Amino acid sequence: MLKCGIIGYRGMVGQVLLSRMSAENDFSHFHTTFFGEGEKDQKAPSINGPHENEVKSAFDFDTLCSQDILICLKGGEYSKEVYPKLLNDGYQGIWIDASSAFRMDEDAVIILDPINSSNIKKALNNGIKKFCGGNCTVSLLLLALQGLIDIDEIEWVNSMSYQAASGAGAEGINGLINETKDLLEKCNISDKALENEHHIRDKMLMQEELTFNAPLAFSLIPYIDEPFVSGSTKEEWKAGSESARILNERAFPIDGLCVRVPSLRAHAQALLIKTKSKLGAEQVEELLRKGNEWVQVIPNAPEESRSFLTPVAVSGRLNINIGRIKNINHDPHLITAFTVGDQLIWGAAEPLRRMLNITRKFLS
Repeated sequence: MLKCGIIGYRGMVGQVLLSRMSAENDFSHFHTTFFGEGEKDQKAPSINGPHENEVKSAFDFDTLCSQDILICLKGGEYSKEVYPKLLNDGYQGIWIDASSAFRMDEDAVIILDPINSSNIKKALNNGIKKFCGGNCTVSLLLLALQGLIDIDEIEWVNSMSYQAASGAGAEGINGLINETKDLLEKCNISDKALENEHHIRDKMLMQEELTFNAPLAFSLIPYIDEPFVSGSTKEEWKAGSESARILNERAFPIDGLCVRVPSLRAHAQALLIKTKSKLGAEQVEELLRKGNEWVQVIPNAPEESRSFLTPVAVSGRLNINIGRIKNINHDPHLITAFTVGDQLIWGAAEPLRRMLNITRKFLS
């Protein structure tokens, strides 16, 4: 039986991964060891498969090296420190990394099955052993558009992403909740809307120690990550650079803006798509339905859009919803769409889980 080590399982992505693996009975195929930095003799999570009873240290190199597969959820700094040391110690197994630490390395592959499953299998056959989950918005975007990607119909995409607080981890969720609670507790709510707005605004301007370095509750932040190139942030740059590595010869330009919004979970994206052919909205809807089993095409109607194109409609679910599909009047090659998906699932945990099972079949 293959040995699988899971490093840093206690964070949000780790908890979602464990939940998905339990739901799909994945643990029955591996002998699992959990690695962390908890107290000595810390008990491992209860899973439905053979496993070590105690959590091992994330710096126990002997035990790490004994694993056939390592899934690292601990963050980029840890990965950059530990993985080279493991290689120096003779580690021969497969490394699957949730962070961005190695995504642009020539000897690594960004994983997004089913989009690039053939490239993943080819890489395994060619001896590649370093695999990385991609940026969450990139993964959700490509999965939503797979029906058009598969027939090479996209010339370029402009994406305006509306990213939930959980994109910044558990601190983001708790920070938004506490910020909202603090504002409401300090304001004298009346039946006069403008007075309420003035109270909230004034308190927002006085807040200190904000999680996102700017007010997010009752507001938004039109800048995510650090400045990068040509006026883009690093988060925006990832859309084009990572998608190119995932799609290879099928790649097309992607650009846009990334905005932090006060939702707790699931990212949304407003898309402007230039197609190579003149396609009607109904044709695009039919092509997108064929992309993969998780894409749900939502009719461009008020009730359906309000019900199914919101973060709460997809939080904790595998489906990726896409709607508001319509032609742009002044250019028959332009289509708009709005898509939303849970970035903790398809933007993070699920590609890792699927890569684990591809690796299992390859090594068996």
